Amino acid sequence: MKKWILTAMILLAPAVSCQKLQFPTRSDDTSLNGLKCFVYYDAEQPSVRQELNLLTGTFNRERGLISYVFPTDERFTQEALQRCRIEATIPPTAVLELTDAGGTALGHGFEGFYDLRNKTLYFRITAADGTVKSYQLTCKYTQ
Repeated sequence: MKKWILTAMILLAPAVSCQKLQFPTRSDDTSLNGLKCFVYYDAEQPSVRQELNLLTGTFNRERGLISYVFPTDERFTQEALQRCRIEATIPPTAVLELTDAGGTALGHGFEGFYDLRNKTLYFRITAADGTVKSYQLTCKYTQ
C-alpha cells in the first residue's frame, strides 16, 4: 500500500509544481534610495546604537555626492565613530561595489565596521543592464 501511495505522489508531483518562475525585469536603475549609518556606542553591547540617515545631509543626486556632518552630541565621540556600519538601499537587480578614489573595485557592498571620522568612501551602483553610477560619501566629525 505504501508503494502505491509513493508512486501516486511521484506521478502527481510534476503536475502540481508546474509554476513558472518570475524573474525581476532587467533595468537601468542605479538610484540610491537610502543610506543609513549605525553608530555603535559600546563595543561590548551591540544593541546600544544610533541610526542616522546619511542622505539628510547634502545629497546631490545627479553628481552622486553625499556630505554628512555628525551632530555635535556627547554620544558621537571619536571612539563611537570608529564603530560604524553602513546600509544602502538600492534597486533589487543592482549591485553595489566599494571602490577606491580611482574607481578600482575593492569589494561588494558595505561589509563590516568603518571609521567615519572625517572619512570619504567611494562606491558605485551597477544596474542589471550594465549602467554604472559612481557615488562619493564624505563624513565629517567636528568636535
